[in-house]
Amino acid sequence: MSYLVLARKWRPRVFDDVVGQDHVTRTLCNALAQDRVAHALLFTGSRGVGKTSCARILAKALNCQSGPTPNPCGTCPACVEITNGSSPDVLEIDGASNNGVEQVREIRESVKFLPSRGKRKMYIIDEVHMLTTAAFNALLKTLEEPPPHVLFVFATTEAHKIPDTILSRCQRFDFKRIPERKMVEAIAKVAAAEGVTVEPAALHHLAREAEGGMRDSLSLLDQVISFCGTTITEAQVREVLGIADRGILSSLADAIVEGDAQRALLQLEELHNYGADLQKFAAELVTHFRDLMVVKVCAEPARLVDVPDAELDRMASFVRQRSPAQLHRLFSAMMQGAEDVARSPFPKLALEMVVLRLCAQGPTLPLSEILTGLTRLEARLGDGGGGGGGGRMPTPESRPEAQAPRDVVPPSQTTSNAAARPESHLTLAARLLSSGGVPATVSAVREPAALRDPEVSQPPPLHVSPLIVHAPPAPCFEPTAEPSGQGCVGGDLTSVPLPFLVTDDEGAPLGKLESPFPQANLHDGRSATEHFAAFIEGVRGRDTFLAAHVKTEARLLHFDAERLIVVVTTTTDDDLQRASDSIEGWLKLFVGRPVSFTVERRPEGHADLAGETLSAREHRLDTERRAARIEAARQDPAVQIAVSLLGARIERVLPFAR
Repeated sequence: MSYLVLARKWRPRVFDDVVGQDHVTRTLCNALAQDRVAHALLFTGSRGVGKTSCARILAKALNCQSGPTPNPCGTCPACVEITNGSSPDVLEIDGASNNGVEQVREIRESVKFLPSRGKRKMYIIDEVHMLTTAAFNALLKTLEEPPPHVLFVFATTEAHKIPDTILSRCQRFDFKRIPERKMVEAIAKVAAAEGVTVEPAALHHLAREAEGGMRDSLSLLDQVISFCGTTITEAQVREVLGIADRGILSSLADAIVEGDAQRALLQLEELHNYGADLQKFAAELVTHFRDLMVVKVCAEPARLVDVPDAELDRMASFVRQRSPAQLHRLFSAMMQGAEDVARSPFPKLALEMVVLRLCAQGPTLPLSEILTGLTRLEARLGDGGGGGGGGRMPTPESRPEAQAPRDVVPPSQTTSNAAARPESHLTLAARLLSSGGVPATVSAVREPAALRDPEVSQPPPLHVSPLIVHAPPAPCFEPTAEPSGQGCVGGDLTSVPLPFLVTDDEGAPLGKLESPFPQANLHDGRSATEHFAAFIEGVRGRDTFLAAHVKTEARLLHFDAERLIVVVTTTTDDDLQRASDSIEGWLKLFVGRPVSFTVERRPEGHADLAGETLSAREHRLDTERRAARIEAARQDPAVQIAVSLLGARIERVLPFAR
């Protein structure tokens, strides 16, 4: 007798044996118990998830001697014949090879006859999407009103190819991919019943390679048993299936994050010599970076990452000191690199270059550190290459133009300074660092375009009004050496943002830089929403992810000089609450005094959630501006003349670029 493979030997015999399809089996069992089984069913889903098996179990449930019953006995003649595939009343038809009108005509003729032995006649058409359009049309009338003893079950992996006229006549059941953890449990039971010992990590490899199909996992188990015998280790499974060691994935990720290009290349060379499929390994590395990102941002990653508990602990330890932005950049770069490796005729070389590019990315530096380094570099270039300075910022004595702030220059020097070349933001920052002066008009210092993250859309430059002076003219007070919140601005004493201290590599102070948050006047006539939007734009320069989260999730309830209250839904995560201390610190810079920040939660549909978010407000304002531009263009005399005389039409109206 020929060998019966495990996928056929352990095929489900009753609904309780079906793995991972509880939503389908429960519906069918209830329909059988209530005698509400439809005459046409459509089973759709990926390969090996139990579509045909459920159709056979349903046939046994309807034709069993004790049926119809949700639990067929499996021992009566009808059940035995259906299990063996020899029942004359249950016809399994291959839709790929019987896809013409002639085959459908034969079905139409045979449905008239009563079942030979059982109670119902069932037609199971596998890969039904392969039927031609004419065959589907020929089946419509029979499918809509079949004889009471006939039941149709269609199985397919591509339901989108089935005509709507067929879909509307069927009850549709979508079979899901089987979760990895449930598949591991099922494989372990089969292995134990076969007398085979399998390491837990090896079971995870088999389930992961099956990609959600139970039949594929049992076929792989059959193959591994033929190679290993009755004792299967994780290393043997990797050798048979040609997959990389999970330890190599972790080690390579460590080398990439640490920027150790040599160690990373040596590991790739070891994989290549081992004979691993590097294109497949690139895909596994993409999945590994995705899992690291999930472990970083989720409180319960075990629900989303299917790996053994020991490996999950290692991943949690790895991401503890990594920022989400760094992990996201690694995932995005590896995703694009994996596509290049898959298309390349030289996958090893392509993967090596991708890994080298990842190693060269380095850590994510705060914007303040980048600005400080650029300031030093520009200062050295301005001094002719920085010779003799040891790389430090020039002192006020070595740069006479930095003796006083730009806005308190004596009138006698106005003409010479006006003729000078305009200062860049970095030059202004460098001069302020060495002089300690504060200008009257505070501008937002933004990073150069070359340093911006290309994946994050940048907001327009902040428009900051001059500081409002309420005190009468008074003699100019010299600013203090230490940050005090006061400064000399145009001869008037006023409150200014506290400066940030900038230090060199050894931690020695270099000077002071103006705050990236312009100090707001909450009584300048603008609405609280406008002030809130201006504040979030300032937050965006310090934490892009947090600012985007506020703009898309939060609604403003209250904002004044004492408190800021926003409301979110009860399903929103706790990122805003965790960042409340940072937001309150930035609010102090923005308003000029301590301001409390509160996040309140409301259920969906609550009246407090009726207001628009900042993202919705931006979209609405953009739409209104676009409509205003179009209307203004239509009213323009020149446009009207062009339309009337030349037959022109308005295609689009672009905003005016200043």
